[in-house]
Amino acid sequence: MVPARTIVLWAAILGGIVYLAILNNARVTFFIAPEMSMELHVLWPVLGAFFLGALCVGILYSVEGVTGFFSSIRKSAQEKRIRRATLLYDLGMERVSTGQQREAGKFFTKALGLNGEHIPSLLALGTLRREEGDLTEAINLHSRAKGLNEKSAAALLELAEDYFRAEQFVYAVSTLKEAQKIIRKSLPVMRRLRDVYTRVGNVQEAIVAQKEVIDYSPVAVEKEERRTLAALKYESAMELMNAEKLSESIDALNGAINSDGQFIPAYIKLAEAYEKSGKQRAAKKTLESAFKATRSIIPLKALEIYLRAKGENSAALDNYRWASGLAPDDEELRILLAGAYLENGDHDSARQELGKIKGPLASSTLRQLMEGKITHHGDTSANPALEALDKAYAREMDMFFRFICQSCGIVTPEYSGRCPSCGQWGAIKLLLL
Repeated sequence: MVPARTIVLWAAILGGIVYLAILNNARVTFFIAPEMSMELHVLWPVLGAFFLGALCVGILYSVEGVTGFFSSIRKSAQEKRIRRATLLYDLGMERVSTGQQREAGKFFTKALGLNGEHIPSLLALGTLRREEGDLTEAINLHSRAKGLNEKSAAALLELAEDYFRAEQFVYAVSTLKEAQKIIRKSLPVMRRLRDVYTRVGNVQEAIVAQKEVIDYSPVAVEKEERRTLAALKYESAMELMNAEKLSESIDALNGAINSDGQFIPAYIKLAEAYEKSGKQRAAKKTLESAFKATRSIIPLKALEIYLRAKGENSAALDNYRWASGLAPDDEELRILLAGAYLENGDHDSARQELGKIKGPLASSTLRQLMEGKITHHGDTSANPALEALDKAYAREMDMFFRFICQSCGIVTPEYSGRCPSCGQWGAIKLLLL
């Protein structure tokens, strides 16, 4: 429809034309053919031109109206498809929440069939494909989502995860840094950057990323994040030790301990580094400090091995006595103290210590074998039974120090800061009999 103000304007122009034509009575000659002409008052050609222009304007308005009508129909259909796609996406997410991944994928696919630019469906379907192991399709879907919205942090994070799983670490880092520009101070982005750097062996960059994680972590998880930082510093120290850079490795290990005073592997390796540097007193003091800080028998056992290797059997026993004074209720420590008495030939003291054990270790095989050794300690005959007893005792004492990964459940006789199976830091714990 032509707006009213346009009609008023045209009426005013028409009135002006008629007024001017009345004032000008001139006639205009029009040649229809070489020998045919006609004369008209100037008013008529002017009015003809005016009405022709009005007709053209009317036609244009009519075309625009028709176009707008069909456009509104098309827009309505498109909005209907978008609403339908959103409904299918919601149904797909319901299936995801109930573990029906395959059905969810069908809903997401139908949603994209209705609206190929539905970003939530692209992200959800890409995540499903990634979990199914189809990383190529996951990257394709999440790249499409990113192309539709370059500022979509969700698309960038999902795409970065795809690249990480596909071990395309260069792309993973660049994508994460894109996300970091959009959502600064984002813990998920910082943690994934740390994971990527750790995976490729760039420990120093991983340490930098982890420090940022700690800076922005809530208090509730700060302790756990500091343990991760200690682990990264420990790994850096191991690289330095392998390169025989003892002084630098000592600094790195002390840094690990400062980050997490409960990180036992750092104490043990620090003692080893001191011993290699000829600083025996510092090595011994480090293991003592480890027990004070952690109350774990692991550094005490390491200290016993260290002292006995040097022939300092009395010092090994003295350290167990000292530790027992700090933790008198620790029965694990008490059974090791009894073992140290046995090793030094003090059977009466060993029996006294065993008599104080009332908890779960009281019925352990190790304690029974100790009682047997005490009972038969004066027998010097070549008795096969006694030889078997000694072998069983030695084997059981070794088995006392078995370790289990609390992440994957693997049992190992060796203690380390990182699980040899799943790679989890700080998950190796002592598995008692």
